Amino acid sequence: MPTDPSYIVVFKDHVTPEQIKEYVEKLNSNGGLVTHEWSILKGFAANIPDNFLNNLQGDSLIKYIGRCLLRCTAQRQF
Repeated sequence: MPTDPSYIVVFKDHVTPEQIKEYVEKLNSNGGLVTHEWSILKGFAANIPDNFLNNLQGDSLIKYIGRCLLRCTAQRQF
C-alpha cells in the first residue's frame, strides 16, 4: 500500500489531454502513482510525494489540488 498521501489534481478548462499526460508521466517517474484519470473532470487521483506536491502547487495550469480523505476501490459487478 502506498505511503504517500492521496490527492485529486484538477486542471483548468483550457488544458489539453496531452498536457495532462505529461504531468501524469512526470509524476509517475518521480515517485508518485496515478491511481485514476478522468477526462471529464480534466484531472487525476494520485499518491503524491511531498517534494513533487510542492512542484504542483501554484502551477498555472492546475485549477486545484485536494486531499483525498477516503480510499475507494471501484469494481464492476455484472
